[in-house]
Amino acid sequence: MKTDTKKWKENFNQELVHIQIQFDSFFTEGKMDDYYTLKEDRKAGMLILNISAHNELPKQIEEELIDAFNKSKP
Repeated sequence: MKTDTKKWKENFNQELVHIQIQFDSFFTEGKMDDYYTLKEDRKAGMLILNISAHNELPKQIEEELIDAFNKSKP
């Protein structure tokens, strides 16, 4: 993993702590990381956030994940 994507992933994981609290308040089944994946595009040197269960994940949590992903990019 390139240094930039590694730092990006570390930053994103730090943001997840705050989102997890909100996620838990919705009493959504499963774990938060059941609803998204982070993949690395090595050619582009970027991470890709894939939210897999749009219809099951509360919209507020989806927006928070996207915002945290964008803000955590180094």
